[in-house]
Order: sequence, then C-alpha cells, then structure tokens
Amino acid sequence: MTKLFSHAGVSRTGTVMKVRWCNGADRVKALIKDGQKDIDIVELPSPMDKDSAVLLLLSINFDNGNAEVRSVLEAEATKRGLEGYVVEKVRKPRAKKADAVVADSADDLAAIEAAVIAAAVVTQMPTGDTLPEAETTAEPEADDNRIELPVRELSQSPAAIRKREARAKAAAAKAA
Repeated sequence: MTKLFSHAGVSRTGTVMKVRWCNGADRVKALIKDGQKDIDIVELPSPMDKDSAVLLLLSINFDNGNAEVRSVLEAEATKRGLEGYVVEKVRKPRAKKADAVVADSADDLAAIEAAVIAAAVVTQMPTGDTLPEAETTAEPEADDNRIELPVRELSQSPAAIRKREARAKAAAAKAA
C-alpha cells in the first residue's frame, strides 16, 4: 500500500531546495518553525502518491517560470524513474592540472626563472622591443647547499616585500 498525500510543493533548507509532501496545510507552520525558506505548497485535487504528485506539479506549471523549482521537480521525477524523466547521468569533464616544473640544479632553476621573467616581460611590452637579458647569478652557498637567487621585484605586494625583509633580518640576526 502506497502512502497518499493531500498537499505537495517545495521548500528551501539552507541552500538546498527540496520537494515536500504532506497531509495538511499545518505542515507549512512546521517548515517555517524549522527555519525553511521559499515554502510553496499547494493542495492536490485528490490524495496522490509521490510519483503522481510530482507529475501533476510538472504538468500544471507549478514552477511559474522558476528554473530552480523546475529543475528540482525534474530531478525528483528522474530519481523516481518516472516516464519521460529518466535522464542519463553525464560526468563532468575534469579540469586539466598544470604541468609542474622541477629544477634539478641551480642552472636549471636559473633557466626556469629567466624563462618566467621573459614571459612576463613579453606579455607587458609593446611589439618591436627586444627582451632584456635575464640575471642568472645563482650560486650555491658552501655551508648549507642553499640556492641564492636574485630578488625579483616583479609585482610583489607590500606584504610580500615586508615578509622578505623580515626573513632577511632574521637570517642576518641568526648569522651574527
């Protein structure tokens, strides 16, 4: 035996809109008390099961042009496997990941940085100009094998500059 309902409609819980079924208009008060918004419930012409109620709401243009309500009703019809509303699920294409660049040595790292700087300059200069020579003065420190690169002032925010200066002061204090 299937359960029959006298009222059907939609309501919004947070950001999710759902189809609702009930046996009385008093259910609206409970939904309001529960904090739901955009409550729109109508009385059905006769008691119906959920499948028939969804089909009726779709056929009487219950959505009144609201695309979100229409999509919720169609999704419910699809979920229930109702005739004419069985839709094949299509997977969303995945976004491609950016290629990672890995430097094995100081020379490779300097070449990568020079290419990035050159690319930034090319996009900012007018046509016909020549590219400036990129600095590639990367030398490893003897004591801890760190790679020193020239400080790049290309589009750094004031916060990034302050961080860099604070790191430099901390390194100088540590060395002293």
